[in-house]
Amino acid sequence: MHGPLPSVERDVTGTGPFVDDGDEFHFAPRSSLPKSLITWRPQNAPLFTISPPGYADTLRIYPSRANLTGDSSFVAGNDSQAFISRMMSSTLFIYSVDISFRPVHEGEEAGISVFLTQLQHIDLGIVLLESTDGEARVHIRFTAEASGKPGVVVPDTAILPVPSPWLQGPIRLLVSTPDDSTFQFSAAPASTPEKAIVLGRASAEIVSGGTGKFTGKSSV
Repeated sequence: MHGPLPSVERDVTGTGPFVDDGDEFHFAPRSSLPKSLITWRPQNAPLFTISPPGYADTLRIYPSRANLTGDSSFVAGNDSQAFISRMMSSTLFIYSVDISFRPVHEGEEAGISVFLTQLQHIDLGIVLLESTDGEARVHIRFTAEASGKPGVVVPDTAILPVPSPWLQGPIRLLVSTPDDSTFQFSAAPASTPEKAIVLGRASAEIVSGGTGKFTGKSSV
């Protein structure tokens, strides 16, 4: 068959964004969750609140007991996970989230992830960990879970104590794709993103296959 392709037409019925459009979310008061944000499995607990009192233009995420990997007692469909995501629609992209999070118990964590399944995901989180001096301090941790991926190179975990000035405001966590086979994770003060520090890089093979990759933010 021969002939011209139809012209691009965006004046169509329906609501919501086009799949290949970029996103910029501000979570205005009295708004709803954007249609392009989805959870991993149905959630049985009210974990997400837009602009709670005193925190306009924010998304509050209540922590869940289970992290993205879960544990031996995790029951899919019963246990909620505090994870909300944007399905990847582009090979090359920059994704960032400004997070205000002050953990008080060791192991508490909030961050971003490139997520395929509970056994295959790459994470960058703000987490309270014990420092070398024995004191619990806020760190940024880059790590990957790649169970069932034999032969794939899994990057080493990287941990960075958060510089004190960074704790004065939100911290920006970023994941980007310098090429079509690599994810790069970095962090910076939201007020001075030019001070970003690269925490690690990981192969896209870790999250290849299945239903596709998601990027999102979580709190555990």
